[in-house]
Amino acid sequence: MSDGAVGALLKTVADPANLQKLSKTARYWKTLSGDFGNLKTVGVPVHPAAAAYWKGRGFDIPDELAKGY
Repeated sequence: MSDGAVGALLKTVADPANLQKLSKTARYWKTLSGDFGNLKTVGVPVHPAAAAYWKGRGFDIPDELAKGY
């Protein structure tokens, strides 16, 4: 996906008000957050635009997770 598409998706879906609505329809949306500890443990990369989005919201995203894209 392009950086713009990832950014637009997260801007819409991860907005706290929208995320609250989504969580009411499907529980798995409650797990969407800026906590990437589990991904770091298993070495799953994160799209650079997703890393930038969460960093912009004040979350600490390990730099090594955004590499490889």
